[in-house]
Amino acid sequence: MTILRDVRVANRPMGEAVAEPPPRAVPVRVQVDAPVPSARVEVCRNNFLNDLKDVGAAAAGFEYVNRDLPADRTWYGVRVRLADDKLAWNSPVWWNGR
Repeated sequence: MTILRDVRVANRPMGEAVAEPPPRAVPVRVQVDAPVPSARVEVCRNNFLNDLKDVGAAAAGFEYVNRDLPADRTWYGVRVRLADDKLAWNSPVWWNGR
């Protein structure tokens, strides 16, 4: 089963390691396209849940803006839980290296 995810963190693609400090407000754009409906999409920072969207559709998109000043070294990732309890996640975007 293929679950397409496009996750951009401050316009940086999944898996990127950024050498500079993160911006003060960090926009996280999420686009999900799955063969079955997604139950929810979770935005995480440093392994903590920052935002949760109940989706209920096979295709969904939204933007979350983290306005808490992140730590100098931080990462953002997204987890998708499908209605059939299957999981998908992206490679995180790392700020200030890994």
